[in-house]
Amino acid sequence: MNKQFPRGDKAALAVIVLIVVLSVVSALTGIPHQFWGSVKDSSGNSAPDGILIVARINGEDVAATTTKNGNYGLGLPQFYIPDPDGNRAGKKIEFFLNNAKVAEYVFTNGGTTEINFVSTESFSSSSSSSSSSSSGGGGGSSSSSSSGGGGGARTTTTQQNTQATACEEKWECSDWLECIGGVEKRVCTDTNNCGTENNKPSEEKECKVENPGTQSGITGAVTGIINGVKNKTVLLAGIIFVLGIAVLTIVFRKKNNFTMNRIK
Repeated sequence: MNKQFPRGDKAALAVIVLIVVLSVVSALTGIPHQFWGSVKDSSGNSAPDGILIVARINGEDVAATTTKNGNYGLGLPQFYIPDPDGNRAGKKIEFFLNNAKVAEYVFTNGGTTEINFVSTESFSSSSSSSSSSSSGGGGGSSSSSSSGGGGGARTTTTQQNTQATACEEKWECSDWLECIGGVEKRVCTDTNNCGTENNKPSEEKECKVENPGTQSGITGAVTGIINGVKNKTVLLAGIIFVLGIAVLTIVFRKKNNFTMNRIK
């Protein structure tokens, strides 16, 4: 009793399996590499908020973030290196802290890596703030009292001097990063830490993705379709569903052929 698939069914099944394998591989190549860690100086002092961190590949900025509570990449926003064209596996990432190189690492699709940066710049162990108060002499305020000779009225004079120093924002931005999804981003930080954003530069702008070229054969077709779909999980689920329908169809056809042969 011959239960082998006909040649046509075998060829169809092989093509479907090849498409699924290529789809999975192509989807995995676009997964970014996530990084996080602490930022300190050589004395162990944590970095203040707003220190600019830039990641570069082949001299080009590919990602940027800023420090928060002495760390980076913890909580939101996460810090990751994208791979929009699926060609960064094995490439060297260089990390810069205020334009000074502090580390390097090899890109891996889907990687999650902790790197603790040590800056050549010294960070203060505590924020320098001073306040003084005095009851008689100089400083921010002064008070004086005097009384007249023969039991006159007593007067008290209080003088308050307030000095309001305006903080001038000084923004430092990374280079514009890659165009992803029609949006180009960069990260800007106020190096004077004024706490205001009155003159903050724009961190997003519209862009167009240049045509990366064409590929030949089934690989090019599948890769092109997948790169055009934002949610690759949905795409893979659809491909698996189609594969399941195709396999059931082939099995059903085989069963019918076997039944008809028995009737004959």
